[in-house]
Formats: sequence, structure tokens, C-alpha cells
Amino acid sequence: MTQHFDRLSKRYGYEIQPPISVIFDLGFVTTIISKNLIAAEEIFQYSLEVYPKEKDSYLGMGLLRRAQGQLESAKVMFEKALTIDPDYSFAKRLLQRLENQMDSR
Repeated sequence: MTQHFDRLSKRYGYEIQPPISVIFDLGFVTTIISKNLIAAEEIFQYSLEVYPKEKDSYLGMGLLRRAQGQLESAKVMFEKALTIDPDYSFAKRLLQRLENQMDSR
């Protein structure tokens, strides 16, 4: 993905970043469907570097941390997404489910 956008940047003479939606979708598929957590880690780290103020960067990292069993870290990421957008219903639902899961331990 980054190679493609690097080539586009060179072709057009200015930096073109992959859209956050493309990064999130790729990371989501890699995490949830493919279960390739190593690749997903790279994707969501990249997302946080390129889009540190985007709620989906933190939501994606939260999904990854949850899949890795790092529940406290996942909670922090979901809360950060909600700090950026307090009305983000997907993050609210994931946080609530995670807190219920943590409470039942």
C-alpha cells in the first residue's frame, strides 16, 4: 500500500498519503479476518504515525490490542478515540463490551 502511494507521490510531485479509510479497512481485515496480528500491528502503527488525530487510528489499535489480549491497552485506545469524537458510537459499543468483559474476569 505505501509503495503505491509513494509512486503516486513521485508521479504528481507532492506527497499523497493513503486515506485513513483504506488503512483502517486493511488493518481490520488483517486483524479480524486474517488474524495476522504482526502485519496488523505495522498497519495500525503506521496509521497512528500518519493520522495521529484520527479516531479510527485509535479504534483500529484498540481492536488489535483486544485481539492480542491486551485489554487495558485496548481500553486506553478506545477511550482515546472517544476523546477525539465523544459521539463515536462504534467506539462506545466496543468500550462497553470490553469493560463488561474485564468486569466478568
